[in-house]
Amino acid sequence: MTPEQHQQPITQASHGLMREAAQKLDQATDETQHERRQLAGLIGTIRKRDEQHNWLIYTGVSLVELADPMEQQGSTRLTGLRTLRR
Repeated sequence: MTPEQHQQPITQASHGLMREAAQKLDQATDETQHERRQLAGLIGTIRKRDEQHNWLIYTGVSLVELADPMEQQGSTRLTGLRTLRR
C-alpha cells in the first residue's frame, strides 16, 4: 500500500473520533443546561418557602404584640394567643 492509501483510513478514523467527541460534548452541555434549570427551580422554591416562613413569623409577632395591650385591658378574646406564647 502506498502512503496515501494508509493515510486515508487513519484520516477517516480521526474524523469519526472527532465527531463522536463533539456529540458527547454537545450531550454533556445539554445535560448541564437541564440540571441548571432544575437547580434554578429548586432555588426559587426555597426562596418562596423562606419568604412565606418570614411572613408567618412577622404576622405571629405582630399578633402577639397586639395581644399585649388587650391583655392589659383585661380582654378575654385572646386567650388562645396567651396559651400559644407560653
